[in-house]
Amino acid sequence: MRYLVFTTFLLFSAWIHAQQVLSYPGKAFTYTLYIDTSQCKTNSQLIVDSIVVATKAGKKKVQVIKPSNADGNGIPCNGDLLKNGEFLITDANFDDHEDILLMQFLPAAPNIPYYYWIYNPASKKFIEDTALENITSPQFDSVKHQITSFWRNGCCDHGTDTYSYVNNKAALIQQVEDVADPNGTAPDTLIERKVIAGKLTEVSRKAQKK
Repeated sequence: MRYLVFTTFLLFSAWIHAQQVLSYPGKAFTYTLYIDTSQCKTNSQLIVDSIVVATKAGKKKVQVIKPSNADGNGIPCNGDLLKNGEFLITDANFDDHEDILLMQFLPAAPNIPYYYWIYNPASKKFIEDTALENITSPQFDSVKHQITSFWRNGCCDHGTDTYSYVNNKAALIQQVEDVADPNGTAPDTLIERKVIAGKLTEVSRKAQKK
């Protein structure tokens, strides 16, 4: 019996040691991330087990978010998630309410995927928006109310997609693509496309001088 209690204590101590807690204040809420760091020594990845949302003033817990990657892919064990852009507190849909994003994993390409939780004023809860997950490496323009997504496809093709909210949904409105010559001898081709009558349409194509 004494051996069982001692073993249980060791396992509990190891679990506590492998857990990291990070808290970040927003405008209305405080977000506390409970992080599993047990894999940091083996594959240099951590896992965010849960995000606890509490009122900033009274510290009252209002919601616990369980990311769907809790038993899957992790993100790099490199310290401050907010400072490194792996956890974001921002107004993603430009409705004057802060939303939260969490990097799903760090891919080889710069197309970084995020989980999005959008604040719903009616329910006063953060709701996961899987449609927004298609927008990788997002940059939010609070003035133009637009989201810019940078992407790369292989060695010689990269670009930016621009989204704007239409009927409360993020919709692609423009794409700029830069296609490079794989041999490095010809100029790059810069292609601009815009959504016209619901269809992504090429509006210009020109050679870029090196």
